[in-house]
Amino acid sequence: MELAHWLVRVEQGEEIVITRRGKPVARLVPTRARLDATAARTVYGAV
Repeated sequence: MELAHWLVRVEQGEEIVITRRGKPVARLVPTRARLDATAARTVYGAV
């Protein structure tokens, strides 16, 4: 998927964890929105 897709989801309050071979390498998080546990998502193989 494209970065623009992930940015839309982050703007909606989600936290995106990008992994490589199952290990976290980066996080996309909203700068102002408060996150709750249900908004956090893990993305596998996005890199």
